[in-house]
Formats: sequence, C-alpha cells, structure tokens
Amino acid sequence: MDSEVLRDEIHNFLDENLTGGEQLIVDAARNIVLAKSHLWRPLIMLNIVNSLNKNYRLAKPIATALECTHCATLIMDDLPSQDNSPIRRGKPACHIQYGEEIAHLAIFYLVCKSIEFNNSAPITDKQTRKINLIHAKLTGQVLQGQKKDLRDLEDMKSPDDVIDVYRLKTGALMRYAAIGGGIVAGASGKQLWSHYVGAEILAAPISDGASLYVVTASREIYSFNKDTGEQKWVVYVKGFD
Repeated sequence: MDSEVLRDEIHNFLDENLTGGEQLIVDAARNIVLAKSHLWRPLIMLNIVNSLNKNYRLAKPIATALECTHCATLIMDDLPSQDNSPIRRGKPACHIQYGEEIAHLAIFYLVCKSIEFNNSAPITDKQTRKINLIHAKLTGQVLQGQKKDLRDLEDMKSPDDVIDVYRLKTGALMRYAAIGGGIVAGASGKQLWSHYVGAEILAAPISDGASLYVVTASREIYSFNKDTGEQKWVVYVKGFD
C-alpha cells in the first residue's frame, strides 16, 4: 500500500470530520491534527487490516480516532505542567498559540472526537466494544508512562526501567494500532500475535530528528534514516518485554 496515498486519505478524513463545536477549540485541535506529520499509528492500523485481506477503509474512522487521541497526548505533553515545550510539529505548541486554557479544552475535544469516530466505523457492535475497550486501556498506559517520565525518571537506575517509560508513553498507542487493526479485520489470536509481535510493533518509534528508533519484539533497537530509509541495528535491550 502506498503510504502517501494513505496519508492523504487520513488527512482528508480528519479535515472533513474534525468539525463542530466551539470554533476556537476546534481551531486549536485542527491546528495540531492537520499539521504535517508521519501518521505512523493510523498507517500501522490500516496496513495491518489490509495485510489480513480486509478492506482497510473499514478501519479509517478508527485509525483517525487513534490519531486524535495521539494528538491529544501531544498537546498534554507540551503543557507547562508537563514537558513545557514551545514547539510542536514545527509550529508553536497549542498552549503557546491558543492559550493554556484552550489547550486543555482541545485535549477533551479530541478525546470526544475519538469516541465519535470509533463508534461511526462500519464494523459490528462486538468489534466496536472491543475497539473502545482496548483504546481506553492503552491510552491509560500512555498516562502511566507520562507520570513515570515526570516523577520517576531521575531516580531510575536500570536501563530497563527507562525503556519501560517509553514502552508505555510512546509504545502503547503503537500496540493499539496493531491490535485494533487485527480486531477490525476479525483476526484470530494467532494472527494478532503474528502481526503484533512478528511484525515487531512492540514499542516506540522514538525519534531524534534525523532517525527513527524502533524497539522490536526481539529486544533490539533499529535505526531508520527518514530520508534514505536505511536500516541499522543499534543495540540489544536486555530484559525488554
């Protein structure tokens, strides 16, 4: 599947459907969601649905809901009470451009839109319940990772503990993308295992700008150059699971 075509479809869906509500809040949410980005999480989900021989468009509302949740966590992450970052996706962070109070409201707006999009997908009621439950559970893991990052990171002695922060904070929604794609496609437990672990979408990506670092199910970290696509093995992470 052509990633650029998929990115365009995801972007167009968000542009058309991320509407309705108090306009300043909507503008703040749209400003980050529609900014240029890799859209890794929805791409993973749509590709997994396709790899399981189902129409990936069944998952498009769910994949875009995932991106809304991810963007809500980015707004949260940038707040002065969190990482206090002034820039996001090459532009002023939401709280810088719209004010901290509007940023908080934009977070809740995106969460509401995630729920709306999930429940609009053309899948069965049983699948929808599974999607909503796993979406909530793994979003909760992002919050666990954020708390560890804010309060516990400086006291951590083991590299495994540090990796676990990113397994939660960054990796949880990656895992949801993989599992959610399997649910939409009606995958068996065996198929989910194959695509979720075999495809090595266990955690991260963690980016340093030029490269993308992916922690795999086989406890290795690979580096991918974003411009050339070159893949390089970096390190074996003992104890990662």
